[in-house]
Amino acid sequence: MGDHSEVVNVSVPKEFGLEFRPATLADRDEVLGELSSNVYFGHDYLPCFYQRWLYDDRHEMIVAVDKNSKKIVGLDTIGLFDGGKTVVFQALRVHSQYQGRGIAKKMSEFLSDRLATHYPNVKRLRVCTQDHNYASRSIFQKKGYTQIAVDGFAMATLTKPFSAPVLSELDQRIRRVDARTLWDILDNLEASLREELIHANMILIDWMPYEISLENLKLMEREEEMTFALLMGQNDAVKGLAVSTRSQRVSGVNLFAAIYTRGNVDAFVSLAKYVVTTCWHGCTCFCLSYDAILHQRALLQNCHESDCLEADFTFSPAITLLSEATKPHLDFTADYVGGCEVVLEKNISL
Repeated sequence: MGDHSEVVNVSVPKEFGLEFRPATLADRDEVLGELSSNVYFGHDYLPCFYQRWLYDDRHEMIVAVDKNSKKIVGLDTIGLFDGGKTVVFQALRVHSQYQGRGIAKKMSEFLSDRLATHYPNVKRLRVCTQDHNYASRSIFQKKGYTQIAVDGFAMATLTKPFSAPVLSELDQRIRRVDARTLWDILDNLEASLREELIHANMILIDWMPYEISLENLKLMEREEEMTFALLMGQNDAVKGLAVSTRSQRVSGVNLFAAIYTRGNVDAFVSLAKYVVTTCWHGCTCFCLSYDAILHQRALLQNCHESDCLEADFTFSPAITLLSEATKPHLDFTADYVGGCEVVLEKNISL
């Protein structure tokens, strides 16, 4: 994507100069080597997506190059979502020796200018980060971004294969559906009920926000190989939704799921068990997004003192119940993220 012969020079006073250009296949080893050292603690996704993103029409990777040494010192990615209406910035990284020198800021400014000239149909910018990454959130909020969604997040290692599960009455109400069926059901929900189930009309999975539309659901199913499951209550009322997918990482294959149940703990545990017992084959890690209200209940229950320990914010009662229901197969103590995922958005008019 983009003109790979284009080079734009940007000066960084006193120390060195930068040039920005689209990444190439020849950059792969350098980008995935020293530049990406220890990114996401072995759960980096870029090595598995680098060549795919080079040649698809929904991503453009930009590298920052030190003009003197010709070393690649930074990378950021424009990801096009929602039919090209939304840009999500992905895989940002800065070389460890160059951090703290304003490179990320300069890259952000360059990408903003590039959007104006190369992507005229973009209506909004989004970024997803951890709720306790206060520095990142502050930077984006100063640029005019506002918080539009929060999901709880948890990780577990898959320590033992699952056998055939014993299904409860609630578990037996879960049914897998295709994109078209899911859209028809969601589209027929009253607006207030749909917003109550899925906030901001957005599914957040694998740290990527997808607007709910028929076109997006079909793309998620076809190109991202995502699956959908509904937990139905009496009179065919929707009690919960689970979206799941498998994604390659440096450390192995991760199973990702987004589960929305209007804060119903029993429905959450049931859908999470369904996903992990039907999709775990070959995976080493389970990454779970879920209703923020379930995480917030943990804060209210655990934090009665102003000096509440950080650990109290990372292990909610809902995750405790899921851990008990899936022993000895899942180990949630391996979670190095904890907390919540936050989506920030800025509407633009290019």
